[in-house]
Amino acid sequence: MIASYRNKIGNLIMVSENKVFILNDLGNVERTFSIVRDTAKQPDIERQLCETQNRFNIITNQDFMGIIITQDGLTRYQNTATTKITGFSLDDRSQWGKDENLCMIYPADRERIIEQFKQDQNNPDMDSLKLISYRIVTKSGDVKYVDDYSKRIQFNGKEAWLTMLLDTTEKHHLQEDYFKNQIIESVGVLAGGIAHDFNNLLTGILGNISLAKIEIENKEQQPLYEILEESEKAAIRATHLTQQLLSFSKGCFPIRKNTNIVPMIKDTSQFVLRGSNIQLHYKIAPDIPMVYADSGQISQVIQNLVLNAKQTMPSGGNIIISINSILGIKWKTKIGIDPARKYVEIIVADEGPGISLENLSRIFDPYFTTKKSGSGLGLAISYSIVKKHSGMMWVESKLGEGTNIYVVIPVINGT
Repeated sequence: MIASYRNKIGNLIMVSENKVFILNDLGNVERTFSIVRDTAKQPDIERQLCETQNRFNIITNQDFMGIIITQDGLTRYQNTATTKITGFSLDDRSQWGKDENLCMIYPADRERIIEQFKQDQNNPDMDSLKLISYRIVTKSGDVKYVDDYSKRIQFNGKEAWLTMLLDTTEKHHLQEDYFKNQIIESVGVLAGGIAHDFNNLLTGILGNISLAKIEIENKEQQPLYEILEESEKAAIRATHLTQQLLSFSKGCFPIRKNTNIVPMIKDTSQFVLRGSNIQLHYKIAPDIPMVYADSGQISQVIQNLVLNAKQTMPSGGNIIISINSILGIKWKTKIGIDPARKYVEIIVADEGPGISLENLSRIFDPYFTTKKSGSGLGLAISYSIVKKHSGMMWVESKLGEGTNIYVVIPVINGT
């Protein structure tokens, strides 16, 4: 109950009073105990508590930094940003056993991080924030890069760990994209110079082989003639490689014009698969707009993608080419795509064995290939061409589930 009393100097004060009555054997009140509390400062205390709670909510409810409290190897608290980054809710993680939080770490990084965590347990400096970077596998199976800032704290009277988690995937991809473009352009310049010189040498070799064949054609030196024919075939194959190198070096300079790419995609893909045991299927949305592109270079991209898909299925299978008109908002998480812009989306899907995570990160590197006879230039050239068309290209694949290669190219403004 609320009561009023006068203090020693005669001022009237408001108090909160709780009374306890002690009864005798007859049930009569024998004693009374009163607990009196000055409530003058209570509004200030409640206001301060409210402000503290509001500050806590502002810090923990932001959507860019995950905040996690781990104690005894179990997650005791996480904010909504952590769920957004990892895909796992607190309910998901509360069902995990001790130290199962480490299962979220990307397998190739796990051993390094576990060793680091062990060192941190005995590190007296862990009362201040420490940064460590690694990859995680989200609930949906995506791989993300994160910066982990951790420190030792007291939580409910016991030692615990406070972790602040930042999703750095976009930053990492931007850096990766920058360095990849630098490498591609540098290698392109080098490849162009080598290809020109090599092409001149091949022209002389092919010319001399042709003259030698004419000289011995009438002298019935059949074994020598066959050797020259094989040499000629090898030289011609070498010219195809130099043409790839030249295309690679020229990929920086598309000659663009308004282009209807649907007929070109059909013609190119059918040409690549002519006579093969691959079934080709199209899923083409109506009213595909024109793009501002170099039709020859985009044709080369399609040729490389379809050929790559074909080579993954030597025993036959299906290739599906989808063409759609989309808004960039569909792929807003992809670096380099304007969410407000219109694009033509091309997807080349195969039923091959798929690509491992390790190889997936290197798929566009020049000269990287898993094929015995591959040059490792096809996808690198295609990537360079698409980027120079202000587009984007990426691969989605899992082992045993085939591969989808995505190409998005901006449409002409106003269409």
